[in-house]
Order: sequence, then structure tokens, then C-alpha cells
Amino acid sequence: MAVATSLLTRIPVVLSGDIDHGRAAWAWPVVGVGLGFAAGVLVWLVTTFGAGASIAAILGLAVLALMTGCIHEDGLADTADGFWGATEPRRKLEIMHDSRIGVYGTTALVLTLIARFVGINEALQGTGALSALVVSAALSRAVMLISMRYCTLARLDGLASACGKPSAYSVMVGGMLAMVVSVAMVGWLALPSAIAAAAAGWIVSHLATKKIGGHTGDTLGATQQTAEAACLLVLATMA
Repeated sequence: MAVATSLLTRIPVVLSGDIDHGRAAWAWPVVGVGLGFAAGVLVWLVTTFGAGASIAAILGLAVLALMTGCIHEDGLADTADGFWGATEPRRKLEIMHDSRIGVYGTTALVLTLIARFVGINEALQGTGALSALVVSAALSRAVMLISMRYCTLARLDGLASACGKPSAYSVMVGGMLAMVVSVAMVGWLALPSAIAAAAAGWIVSHLATKKIGGHTGDTLGATQQTAEAACLLVLATMA
């Protein structure tokens, strides 16, 4: 849990001994539960004290961004810039490694933030933002595990390479934990939520394989963001 928290958040964690991110990957959805719960509690508090749904949704997104250090948003922006900013795979990877953001990355960020905002806003009228945030945060990080396990590496350096490939056991445990939490929070809606998250993750992974030959840390971030947005929209629509 400590290793997973140190990787996926900006929460200060003291680590000792060998750090094996691949072995700790099963805990990613659990970290997501904590992040979603923290954001959901804030949303619940501000609405309880009279704030409007839109204000609550913005604050919820802000908390998630602060706790994660926008690591996944950065990956989404870099992925969009790289995928559509060049034609050659080598050049795409160079663009993704560049810290600057272009029009494709900006557009992807804006659209995804709007989708997540709408999902949280609408969830306040249905299943509740707390449940929606916990479920979407857990399932989207479980989808990251699947992509990391079954897609090849596009480059031999960078964060994804350093983390290694999680075992099938880690993927199974992480996925089961995410589903158990989701069923407990939203009941039968866990199934369409998981399908939506998995579909979004598959699209990003398929594009990554087609355009750059596999996944990177940036594409994993893009996977998480799109899966979370898809899950929130499904919950908002079906609740």
C-alpha cells in the first residue's frame, strides 16, 4: 500500500527496503478508493452546507488533482499530443516525452475534465457523488493494471518500464477488490460501470499499440483518465 501510494499520489510516504512497483500494483485500486473517498467526502460536506452541485463538483476534481499531482492528467495530455502530433512512432514518443503541452493535449484535458465534472454533478442527483467517485477511481486504476499487464512496452525507459509488469495474480486481486467495492457502493450499476471503464481502457490501449507499439507511463495515465470519465458518465446516466 505504501509503495502504491507513493507512486500514484503526492501523499508523503516513508519507504524502506527494495521498492517493487509491479508487486505492489494490486493495491492501485485500493489507493483509488481512498482518493475517491476523500474527494467524495468533501463534495458531500460542501453540499451539506449549502453549496451548489457545480461548486461541489469543481472542488472534488480539485482535491483529486492535488492529491495525485495531476500525474494522470499529464499522461493524458502527453498521449494526445504524441498520438496526433506526428506520423512516425519515434517522433510520437519524442513529443510525449516533451514537457510542453500542445493543442491536442489541451483539448483532451478540457474534454475529459468536462466529462468528469458533468458525471460528478449529475451523480449528486442519483447514486451520490461519494459512491460515484469511489467506484470510478477504483475501476479506472484496475483498468490501468490490465493495460500494464497485457500490452507490451513501447519504450525501455521511463516510468512504465521502471514499474515492471504486474503478475496475473496482482491484476486479478486488484480487479476483484475494485469490483467488490463497486458492488458494495452502487450495486448492479457496478457492472455497466466496469464495462464502460474497460471499454475506454481498451480503446486507449489499442491506439497505443497501433501508434507507438505499446504502452508507456503516459498512456497508462490516459487510460485512467478516460476510464474514470466513462465510468462517471455511466453512473450519472443510469442512476
